[in-house]
Parts: sequence; C-alpha cells; structure tokens
Amino acid sequence: MTETVAVCDVDRTPTANVRPNVSVKITQCVRLSDGSMISLDMDRGFTTVWHGPGAPSWKRSAEGLILEVLDLVQVDDAENPGAHPWDDLAESARSRGIDVDGPTLRELPYHVLLTDEVISLFKL
Repeated sequence: MTETVAVCDVDRTPTANVRPNVSVKITQCVRLSDGSMISLDMDRGFTTVWHGPGAPSWKRSAEGLILEVLDLVQVDDAENPGAHPWDDLAESARSRGIDVDGPTLRELPYHVLLTDEVISLFKL
C-alpha cells in the first residue's frame, strides 16, 4: 500500500429534496503499489440544497471542500472528536484480503481525490 485516499464523486442517488440539490459521496480507499485502489467503505457524504432565488450555483473553494471532506471522514464520537476511524478502515481492508492494521494505515499519506465531475460542479 502506498496511501489512503478519500475519493469524492457526485452521488446520483435520488433524494427527497424538492429544491435544487447536489449530493457527494466519499469513499475511502487504499492505493496499492500497482496504482489500483481498493474501496474500504461507502458510507460518507453530504447533500447541499439551494435556497436562494435564481439558478443554483454550487461554486465553493477547493480548500473548503477538502476541509469538509476531512471533517466528514472522522469518527462520529463526541468523546473522541477529530479522530479518524483507522481501525475500522483496517478491518474493512482485511475483509478484502489486505493484511493491515490501524496504526499502519495511520502512517500512510492521506489524500482527498476530487473527481473531474466534482471539480466541474463546484467550479474549482
């Protein structure tokens, strides 16, 4: 393994929102030495709803979007704010045949990868 990656892509799953909206899914992966990526989970993301008049604009800064992603991939634990679920990710990797533990994942570089569609949508 060479790194852990949070891949951000547009989520086309229908929502109950009647206002203009866009959803983004965040999938954490490990990148192997051959360049391939193995998905570890698909249970993070967000939906943005347009509340203003006129045509919706989803423009935001790349830095702001990346910071939001980094916040969303943390554990949902009020007693341990800011922690990353390294042990859970390692367990998911082991279930996919990758022999790794949480401390090893923690030591790998961590990157946020925005797909071309996300870059275009948010006008980054």
